[in-house]
Formats: sequence, C-alpha cells, structure tokens
Amino acid sequence: MPILPDPQLVVLDSSALLIYLGDERGADKVQRVLSAATGGRVSVVSPTLCYCEALMVAAPELGPERMDDFRATIEQLPVKALPLDLDAALAIAGARIAWALQLADAAAAVAAQRRDAILLTANPQFTSFERAGGRVYWLGPEERRNELVLFDPLACF
Repeated sequence: MPILPDPQLVVLDSSALLIYLGDERGADKVQRVLSAATGGRVSVVSPTLCYCEALMVAAPELGPERMDDFRATIEQLPVKALPLDLDAALAIAGARIAWALQLADAAAAVAAQRRDAILLTANPQFTSFERAGGRVYWLGPEERRNELVLFDPLACF
C-alpha cells in the first residue's frame, strides 16, 4: 500500500464545523488544522451546503438574535466556502447516489476526492466514502476509527 501524501486540502463537513464551534470532543484537532491554515501550511474548505446544514442545526439553539454572531465567527475562520454551481450540483448528485450520503455530506465528499485531500467528520455515514478510497479523519465519537490508520494524517500539523 503506497504511503499517502500529507494533506494539502482539508475539507470540513458540517459535523466538523459544529464540533469546533461547539467546543466538543475533537475540536482540538479541528483547531490544529485551522492553525495550520492560518500559517499557510494547508488549505481548508467547506462546501456552502455544509455551512447551511451547520446553521440549520445551530439556529434553533442560538435564536435569531445570535445568528449574526454565529456568522461573524464563521467568517473569521481560515476556511474557504466552496460555492455551488451546476457542475458541482451534478457531481454532488452522483456522490449522493454512489455513497448513499445526504446532500451536504455528498458535497463534502466531492470536495475531498483529491488524492491530497482529507475529510474531517464525525458523521458515520462517510464509511462508504472511506471504503471507496476517500481519506477520512474521524472526530468526536467516531475517532476510534483513526486507530486503524498506520500514520496520523494530521501529524504534519
């Protein structure tokens, strides 16, 4: 099995965004990646559909009066939002079918398909993406899955 390259692109799905913003288990790993992005050692992206899903999950708890604060926090992160265009929509639809993922999750999987990319997630639904060769770094309750990997892909950060 070839040694995979250090990630040059890290994709945050909505669960990774929520773990970081909620300071939940795994937030330290997301913070390490964000620090590396601030230092220019890696690019970090998140599809706009993942931002949308994270906002939908957080909105009821935050209430309308704190949504602007939530937005300001997200805008300060060294994370580029990946826009949705027709080409992306077609790729996401195919990924949704191929890996039986929800819409935002399929968008994250599409973004993480590059050989030098890795997806950060706590969502167990990405198992099918990982089995198909996608690189996944598990956060939160799923982090035990990382024990099966010979080399820590975040060690370079």
